[in-house]
Amino acid sequence: MGLFSWLFGSGAKTQLGRPLISDIAVSIPGDDGTPATKNQIDAIERTTCEPPLGNLTYQQAAAIMSARSYSKFVMDDVLSEPGVGHPRRPDYLALQANLIAFIVRDP
Repeated sequence: MGLFSWLFGSGAKTQLGRPLISDIAVSIPGDDGTPATKNQIDAIERTTCEPPLGNLTYQQAAAIMSARSYSKFVMDDVLSEPGVGHPRRPDYLALQANLIAFIVRDP
């Protein structure tokens, strides 16, 4: 209920933290271990609350970036509804990061 109060602006002062990289970097079956690119790492650093792990692979980063795109689409769709206030950028990014963690961890 706290998330809905925060998201829909009922005046509650809920603080939503961002997940750690360890919460969103999942193992990928068949991953060949190719390192993530600098562009992937830069984008992921803006999403989480800590720098990516040094051994983040290209496929792990691609999965995170795919979940990031999907979560942005979902959030923007919900936030475009009449009467729904758009959260401040830090809050938006925190919510997005938590959605990414949920998406990549859900089998």
